[in-house]
Amino acid sequence: MDNEIKFEIKRKFIHLLIGFVSIILIYFLGTKFVFYFSLVIFSIMIYLRAKVLEKKRVLVLSKLIDIFERKEEKENEPGKGAMNFALSIILITSIFEKNTCILSILILSISDTMASIVGKKFGRIKIKENKTLEGCLSFFISSLIICLFFMEIKKAIAVSLFAVLLELIVLLDDNLSIPLGVSFMVSMIA
Repeated sequence: MDNEIKFEIKRKFIHLLIGFVSIILIYFLGTKFVFYFSLVIFSIMIYLRAKVLEKKRVLVLSKLIDIFERKEEKENEPGKGAMNFALSIILITSIFEKNTCILSILILSISDTMASIVGKKFGRIKIKENKTLEGCLSFFISSLIICLFFMEIKKAIAVSLFAVLLELIVLLDDNLSIPLGVSFMVSMIA
């Protein structure tokens, strides 16, 4: 396995971990608790990120950035993905009901991970910049499987297609656009 794929698997493991911890907290403690908890975490992250941007070493955070951030993100926008993930959890838990939050975080955590790893390992047909047809197909299939646990097949297909489009278009960081977009889509078709 080449170093790029090993690095991506390591990064996406953290992505999955954050997603699953968020889902467990939402499931057992509710969206209101997770909203406030994420708000505190996000506030701490803003402070720590400011220190990192000032080129100060912040004990644990600097080490995590060194280990898990892509080179260009490490230099220009350290911690951006994690901050956007936390921000998306704040936003969706303040707006949407529990199952919608869980579904959108599952899609972000699992489908985004699948797309990234499959795209890097097997991707041959480039669609856009670093997006491949193979990665997009794995995103769609995994999203569809997840959605089928929450809704009927026609709605699951619609949500999965919409989620893939969000992944492809990426107007915002996908850690923000996917949970928000999927949550809005689910609430509109429910």
